[in-house]
Amino acid sequence: MGKGKKMNAMKRAMVMAAVVSVFALSGYAETVGYWRFEGDATGFVNDSGSNNFDLGKSSTAPTQYTLPSSGAGSKFDDPIPGSGAANAKAANLSTSRNRYFYRADAAAFNVTSFTVEAYIRRSTTSSGFQCIASQYKPSGGQRSWYLCVFGTGSGSETNQLSLVWTSDGGFGTAGYEKVYSGIVINEDTDYFIAMSFDAGDTVAGVKFYVKNLETGVWQTATKGHKGGSPYNSTGQFRIGAIDYSTLYGWTGLIDEVRLSNVALRPTQLLNGLHDVIGYWRFEGDATGFVTDVGPNDFTLSTSSTAPTQYTLPSSGSGSKFDDPIMQNNLPNAKAANFGSGSNRCFY
Repeated sequence: MGKGKKMNAMKRAMVMAAVVSVFALSGYAETVGYWRFEGDATGFVNDSGSNNFDLGKSSTAPTQYTLPSSGAGSKFDDPIPGSGAANAKAANLSTSRNRYFYRADAAAFNVTSFTVEAYIRRSTTSSGFQCIASQYKPSGGQRSWYLCVFGTGSGSETNQLSLVWTSDGGFGTAGYEKVYSGIVINEDTDYFIAMSFDAGDTVAGVKFYVKNLETGVWQTATKGHKGGSPYNSTGQFRIGAIDYSTLYGWTGLIDEVRLSNVALRPTQLLNGLHDVIGYWRFEGDATGFVTDVGPNDFTLSTSSTAPTQYTLPSSGSGSKFDDPIMQNNLPNAKAANFGSGSNRCFY
């Protein structure tokens, strides 16, 4: 190959490498915004996605935080598994609950289905909820959605990662709904979290993914919703608060926040759930107990002579099965019963 052809080949390779790098950094074409909090103390609010939705900061501003080798945020991934991008910094929202990032409304924020992802570390527990990301403005009925961790005054849902959304902009209306994951977010622990909302799937359209980065344990939850899509709010998109005088602000660290306008598959997440193929818990009702709660939705079928669902008793067969499950703290009340024959199976 001549020198000129070699140079052209090298240029083509460099262009292809640049294209791959840009794609990896911003994620998918469905990315609304991706805020990595890298760069210097001024540019860390920049959007790494294609919409250039750079953020503003509250008057009492969040600060940039260098991820350490030990301590708070040290387990945040570096590099990010889904992109290979280096991760050296995060945003510190302190403990005052009045620090947040914001972006004025734009057409791209009008989502039907959507996914929110982030790395988080919660430094305090409060009586009210702590918001991770939102487009939710109570004034003028401009509520749409927020992803949060509920506080100590929230009853049975205390400390759970949860989605609050409304299809009509109202509060307590027919279109208003709280969806609890059942997954607890503890203080002073590094996590990767994600929530996807599929407007077209009312049975299993809300999926929560949580990885405890300090233990490596994943927890997932699949929930239904009442139908519809989030209200087209004119409120600000915010990270760490809602658009309201009572901010319900986040405390601690937030990093690598990505908003997508589709319900991403688990393997498309920044910290993709690649290691679990299927997880069949045999919980739920007698119809739904064959559901896969893992990332691939590999719901099982049964043989013509079918296994049955079995309620674990307080004594006798199965009574010593762990409840809750030790690795993920999920309750375990049911099992599959194959009877005494050899002709029953799942497939």
